[in-house]
Amino acid sequence: MLAPEGDSRIRTRKCIEFTRSAAVCGSGITSILFDTIQHREQINQLTSFIDASQVYGSSEPEIRSLQSKTEPWQLRKGIYMSANKPLMPFATDETPIDCRRNFRESDVGCFLGGDIRVNEQVGLLAMHTVWFRQHNFIADKLKSLSASSEDEVIFQEARKIVGAQMQHITYAQWLPLIVGQRGIRELGPYRGYDPQVNPTITTEFATAALR
Repeated sequence: MLAPEGDSRIRTRKCIEFTRSAAVCGSGITSILFDTIQHREQINQLTSFIDASQVYGSSEPEIRSLQSKTEPWQLRKGIYMSANKPLMPFATDETPIDCRRNFRESDVGCFLGGDIRVNEQVGLLAMHTVWFRQHNFIADKLKSLSASSEDEVIFQEARKIVGAQMQHITYAQWLPLIVGQRGIRELGPYRGYDPQVNPTITTEFATAALR
């Protein structure tokens, strides 16, 4: 929908960047520098596995920036809302988050998550909040059952459970709606981890099919 001509709001709106993904060095036009011809491939910012990396990040520095310092079995919490439920922490200038906001509309900061796109739109932000709370819920349950366990062990066990829950939802509930029952039959049952299978995501899927 176009704004009326002369609407001053046009000049006050800032858009989130939606640009072409950066290419992997050695693919596309740069592949000729390596004496080969290879189609252009994008750089994946998250891990290729369904491991809840969008909640925890994909590197050690990222996960440590999200882990609570005072309650190390938990993810860091921000301000509390109604029903005593926390929001994610606010990002600082030192944390890499893709966020654009109009200070004339709100002074609420951008949230920090395992994916720099956590603030891109409300749907993503809601899902990040759900999974952040889910980790802390599970971690608190584990802590109450085994208070003597090391905090880091509890954190990692909760992380594994969250990753497993995300995998179950993806394969048992989401994927059948996408590929249908025939597609599920063709995929067949899970037969265990196969290190020979390439888990990386294709450009066609990441930029077109999934959207």
